[in-house]
Amino acid sequence: MHRIRHILRSNNGFTIAEQLVTLIIVGLVTMAVAVGVSIAVNAFRDIRNVTDSNAALSDTVTTITDELRFATGVQAQTIGGATVYSYDSTVRDYRMYLADSTSGITVNSINRTEEVGTTAAGTASTALLPIANTGTTSSDAKYIAHLKSLSYNSATQTWTVDVYVTNGTRTLDSGTFTVKAVNNW
Repeated sequence: MHRIRHILRSNNGFTIAEQLVTLIIVGLVTMAVAVGVSIAVNAFRDIRNVTDSNAALSDTVTTITDELRFATGVQAQTIGGATVYSYDSTVRDYRMYLADSTSGITVNSINRTEEVGTTAAGTASTALLPIANTGTTSSDAKYIAHLKSLSYNSATQTWTVDVYVTNGTRTLDSGTFTVKAVNNW
């Protein structure tokens, strides 16, 4: 008991060297934790980008499949050197064609008697797949689906679609898929 009392009343403390060593050790541990947290945050951001771009691509495939599966009266036309396929949409009850724009894939309605690409009254262009994810901060990304190519085989009544998802100027995901038309009797 006497020994404990002596230790508690002692004026002896830590030397400056001991304090510096302790401070250096605490600093190194803090730096290691900070680096680990930074790596974890970057890994989370990368995983979220991949997941969001996969979701945008999946939404694109589903939406385009739903649109083209029931398309009838498919006609190929060349406009400005590009082949555009117009069709009667049983989903939207208009004559339609798909196109790509800076804001993503658009579905464009035209009057049934008009040519594709004309600006006749009643022509509308709406985003089929608008921006999949609009970020709330500058670090959040916008995932936009784009139409790379679209073709139709009238013999097999199948569409082949090539799409990709971007985040600004960087392509994050892409895919090619085939849709069998089921409403062509």
